[in-house]
Amino acid sequence: MVFSFQFISIYLCLELTNNINRKYISTMGKISNNTNKNKGFTLVEVLLLIVVLILVGGLGYLGFKQVNKKSKTSTSSTTTTKTTTPTTTAATTTPNQSIIKIPELGIKITVPDAIKDLTYSTLTADGNVYARFSTTSVISLDSACSVTFGPLGQLSKTNGQYPSAGINGESAMLVKQYSTFYIGYNTPQSACSKDDNINSQVRDYFSVFKSSLPSITQLP
Repeated sequence: MVFSFQFISIYLCLELTNNINRKYISTMGKISNNTNKNKGFTLVEVLLLIVVLILVGGLGYLGFKQVNKKSKTSTSSTTTTKTTTPTTTAATTTPNQSIIKIPELGIKITVPDAIKDLTYSTLTADGNVYARFSTTSVISLDSACSVTFGPLGQLSKTNGQYPSAGINGESAMLVKQYSTFYIGYNTPQSACSKDDNINSQVRDYFSVFKSSLPSITQLP
């Protein structure tokens, strides 16, 4: 729209200039010896020319301003829609595994998904900390197979070095020896359920848990 007004204004300016030239030539043909009196354009024609030039200049400025504004808007829009891809951190465990932290024993254990619902209860006796294990899946088979019974076995934390006689006279298996303490493991002493079919399933969970014991590491 602005450029149409500019074109029309320029056209009018050219027409006015031509008209002035024609009048000027006609006037020159009629002048007498007193050329100084009739020389030049009339005041009205000069004013009209100035008005047209101002109009053309103003419309040109408005057109330039509008184009510049559109350019800035386009640049701003591009900046606003720019997105940044977030950084992702690789998993610290292999697929289908979970890390279970046991702060009471100062350790963590990596287990497969088969026992990712691992649960435990702890007790302290004679300065040693014991943790008995089960899973919610096992408990759902028989409530007697709870963490109180410990159908998956028991881990213990004892200060010092592992004695050959075991923990408290029991033949606990050494799992990990650390600088100030060691982790021992005891298997369940009996079946937790009166149903042999359930006990068979529990033994499968027990085997999976026992095979995960080498993954035990000390918490930082």
